[in-house]
Amino acid sequence: MGTMAFEFDSKYRENATILGESTIEFFPDISEFEQDSSESPSQDSNLSEWALVKIGTLQSRLDALQSELGRRHKNSRFTPKIANHVIMNLANDVFGYDGWSSEIMHFDINVDESQDDVVSGKALARVRVTLRDGMYRESIGYASAMKFPHKYMCYNNCRKQAVSNATSKAILSFTHLLLDYEIKVKLESQL
Repeated sequence: MGTMAFEFDSKYRENATILGESTIEFFPDISEFEQDSSESPSQDSNLSEWALVKIGTLQSRLDALQSELGRRHKNSRFTPKIANHVIMNLANDVFGYDGWSSEIMHFDINVDESQDDVVSGKALARVRVTLRDGMYRESIGYASAMKFPHKYMCYNNCRKQAVSNATSKAILSFTHLLLDYEIKVKLESQL
């Protein structure tokens, strides 16, 4: 990482020799984030050991949440869905706050104003969630908002819902990679 030595004014120069050279890092070197084009990670590349452990932990925590929700709603015909914010908090716990990131790849919205001075809209968002080791998954999220008094309120509501929906779906899709890996290992052990 790039460090920078500071030059002090003449009145501070004598103290600088006592303290030594100052090394303060304001921003990391951008080259640390650039990827070699020959090694671009994809959805289908091999899982790293870190990703295997983290995705396995995510799967076990999701299973525990599902069983807890099933016990709470055992008399219900439907098992309730895990909320988007719970999935994102779970990703923060499992991968760490700096272990994953999301990026909006595409966003589209249609907003209709009716004669009753209310606004309704539908949105579609495609989001990519990337893990620290470069593994990523993409997913599409949908949202609709009905009868809002202002266009901007409808737009904001649709956007937040669609992006949250797509992000949580992408996080959940990492568990499919673990299943694919387990099948691959099982087939290789049979040969």
